Amino acid sequence: MTPPSKKRRCVKCREWFTPHNNNPRQEYCGSPACQRARKALWRRDNYIPHRRLPKEERDAENKRCREAMERLRSSQKLLAAVGVSSGGAITLADVALRSSIFIGVMSMIAGTQDRETVRSVCIEADRRGRLLSRAPANGER
Repeated sequence: MTPPSKKRRCVKCREWFTPHNNNPRQEYCGSPACQRARKALWRRDNYIPHRRLPKEERDAENKRCREAMERLRSSQKLLAAVGVSSGGAITLADVALRSSIFIGVMSMIAGTQDRETVRSVCIEADRRGRLLSRAPANGER
């Protein structure tokens, strides 16, 4: 059987498909499995292959990736443990209120044990800290 003039055979699944009008050189059909194969091939050809790196660079990259994943996992655990405030967003005050030591210190600073007062003190401390971190240090402009 001869295919119609505009149809092509998919490189991956070997099924006939009609190329997209904007991409007449299209080699893969639109099925998810074929698109995954196309993207995997592109990544293999366009990113620096990890195995070709010198051992020192490869080890440093592996260490960097492990550390990044550990930071990600720990932050995900923290976010899961914290919960969400009434506004729907997790705030620094929400995170801080989960730490008993921090709560104790902030309640001593606020002079009260009322949770809402301590929370407002945490929010104000966060606001001031952000302002100070943007301000130039002494002698700098």
